[in-house]
Amino acid sequence: MSTYWADLSTRRRLDPAWDAVYINTPFHDPMGRWIELRAKLECAGQVAGIDLQQREEDSIWGPTPKKSRTNNQSNLVNRRNYKSAVDTPSSDSDGDEDHGLWASDSEPRGPTTKRPAALKPQGRGPASQIAPITPQTSSSRPLTTPDSSFSSQEVMPQLFYRKYDNLSAGYNSPQGFVAGQYHRLPGIDVPPPMPTDSAWFPHQATNHLTRQPVATPFIGVTCSFIWVIYQALKSEPSSKPSIALINATAAARDGWAYPVQPIMSGLKRMGFVRGIRYKATQEWWIWAEIKAEAILHVASLADLADDPEISQLLMLDELRSSNNLTGFRDRLQHNPRNLGIDIYAALGKVVALFTLDPRRHKDFITQLIHDILSGWFIPAPSKDDLNFIVSSQDDNAQSFIDAYKINTERDRAFWDGTEDALYRSFSEGLKMAAITISKERSFYERASARKRRSSNEQGVRSRRRRGAYEDSD
Repeated sequence: MSTYWADLSTRRRLDPAWDAVYINTPFHDPMGRWIELRAKLECAGQVAGIDLQQREEDSIWGPTPKKSRTNNQSNLVNRRNYKSAVDTPSSDSDGDEDHGLWASDSEPRGPTTKRPAALKPQGRGPASQIAPITPQTSSSRPLTTPDSSFSSQEVMPQLFYRKYDNLSAGYNSPQGFVAGQYHRLPGIDVPPPMPTDSAWFPHQATNHLTRQPVATPFIGVTCSFIWVIYQALKSEPSSKPSIALINATAAARDGWAYPVQPIMSGLKRMGFVRGIRYKATQEWWIWAEIKAEAILHVASLADLADDPEISQLLMLDELRSSNNLTGFRDRLQHNPRNLGIDIYAALGKVVALFTLDPRRHKDFITQLIHDILSGWFIPAPSKDDLNFIVSSQDDNAQSFIDAYKINTERDRAFWDGTEDALYRSFSEGLKMAAITISKERSFYERASARKRRSSNEQGVRSRRRRGAYEDSD
């Protein structure tokens, strides 16, 4: 049985015809239903007087190890340890609160240009017994992850961003995204989202995070606009990257979205991933598919780079030449930018480029303004400057509104009440960014103080050791 399974898996990867055969067999098992099938086989074997034992080694040619109580207890401990690791808050979060050492969210496992048929939800499997969270009706109230295995509920942002190009895995277009595991399977029933305490989840997550040449059921997105721009710059020019703005609430399948940071922490503790500094603080996963109605707009990186004001706002030339994003933001901390009218006019152009409608997308405009300002302007200005920025919204908001109007082709009737909605979005985004920047400034100051104290303590210990050596002489 194990040999047959391995043979099918190998042929599936090498031959599209065998791929079609594979998906119609019990061996197509993304949700781990093989465990149920194995239990039935073992029961049938007992009835026939045959003792079927589970092979613990990867090799199918070696001798079958004897089933022992020690092995069973070891497997149980491993599963419990993984769940405990995911449940435990990560110590890796220290020092990487906002923008740490990110890794690419693209999975180079082969592109496709053929759009599969609509994926159909499936109502069976272990995850179907877990009730997902009901999406909140108001877009101003963020969702939380529905997975009860996380010790703290992660707040889902209003917007997700996804960078994709001609090397990204799965199906990627303005008409939707399909995960690599499902994009070649038209009309297949898609299982419900896999809970993190599933026996198969750590293996699927490891394949995705380590970018193995194995299709996974996840679609990587991020809540950081500066991160998605940085990844797009690093993948150009041959790949022609595009950036999608995604309604997070609409994209979450059955209300499910996976915050990756606690998953990464659990995998590190269990030893599934080794030697990876990536903490995944800004990464989320969507299960199987993001439908077209969840995609607000798609713009190419070239569209952003062609406008000099937008290019200057996003510092595209400086980002392109940076070795890593953390170092880039550290330099911004020591060389803060002035928040002038030109900055706010460029913000209006960005909102217009992504075709966000103030009457329907007020919360998304607010989130986008916040993400740009908090991503690019570090350190935060002083408290007096922050108060000045918030109190002087009228002039800045007018330059933002004027830039939006100039770059948006609308008739006169469209603007009835639209300027007020734009002003409110701008005002809220500015206040949110001021709070975030202030918190990040405090975070950097505390981190710098800890670093100075540690350096001073090391210097004192070094001088004491030198004094001890001199006394001994």
